[in-house]
Amino acid sequence: MKKLAIYPYNIRFTWLCRSIVEGWNLEYEDVQLFAPVSHGLEGKDASALDGGVPIKRVVHSLINVINSNDIDEIIIDYDERIPLQDYIKIVKVFCSYIQVCFTKAMFFKYKDLLPENGKVLLNSEYAAINTADKCQLMEMPVPVIFVLGIDDWCGKNLLALQLREKFSRETYRAVVVSNMSFGETCGCVRFPNVLFDNIDPSKKIVSLNQWMYNLANKEKPDVVIIDIPGGIMKLNPYNFSEWGEYAYLIAMSIRADLGLLCLPANYLTTEYLAHLESICLYKYNISLLAFGMSNVDLSLDHDTRELIHITLPYSHTKKFIDDYRKAVDNPKIIFSISDKREVNELTQKMIKTMEQDFR
Repeated sequence: MKKLAIYPYNIRFTWLCRSIVEGWNLEYEDVQLFAPVSHGLEGKDASALDGGVPIKRVVHSLINVINSNDIDEIIIDYDERIPLQDYIKIVKVFCSYIQVCFTKAMFFKYKDLLPENGKVLLNSEYAAINTADKCQLMEMPVPVIFVLGIDDWCGKNLLALQLREKFSRETYRAVVVSNMSFGETCGCVRFPNVLFDNIDPSKKIVSLNQWMYNLANKEKPDVVIIDIPGGIMKLNPYNFSEWGEYAYLIAMSIRADLGLLCLPANYLTTEYLAHLESICLYKYNISLLAFGMSNVDLSLDHDTRELIHITLPYSHTKKFIDDYRKAVDNPKIIFSISDKREVNELTQKMIKTMEQDFR
């Protein structure tokens, strides 16, 4: 296994760091994090950006990058705050002796300056199969778990990776299908381009079904975990971005045996959860087993008309969950995505449910 470095470290990489440090990652055994001094992260734990439990990896300065040689591979991301000459210096130093991975943003911004021996993180080797002329939808040969979210920032990526690791500890092999950033570095499979192409929705559904079916037959997992892109509903009344179309297309292409919905950190009521259950059941034909609460809260800025994501301490999340459990006689299954014990208990429940359904 390889040792990874990331420059510049930002919140997009927190889930990747956790996956490596906690042993979920199939590619890397350790990670080093670097950012310019001006970013204010030097000497801080990597968890400072998402407010989660400590990752136990300290962010170093740019100077330490140049002096570091205990690295097999480095991911270089684009950040408009970093001068071009700093990027050039980093690329020249590392391209001489290790594998360099450029993010798409970095590649398209400075593609004329990048050396030939660096690679760009693009889609997985799995390509969409052209099945537009076929109309039969195939039943998946293995159980399928959908991980949905109110939006993309509600901890779906982290939960999907944790579930895979928990299933692995129980000797079940799980494949995660996800379009999370750098998902390939964690052994995830990216969705085929057909999901995002501008073609007839019915053709998308058939193609997705065939692709998922072939993936299951090729990889032969015990369970497939699908991290659904985007959210399940419109959240911003001022700015229309999506209505859950990806969730709808995927749900129409294959049937989910179990569903989990990730929520922002906020107060919970019986009516609120019942409303979300109805959306998932009647809009996507997904029966929810449990709700997972993240450390991220959502609020709407009426001046800018944009959604704001605010990271809260774990203690706030725990209080929201505890208050709900005390106030309701027969509460729904609610767990904290960042609580390993609760995720492990949920996994055990899922395994028992699937063993009963597929025996």
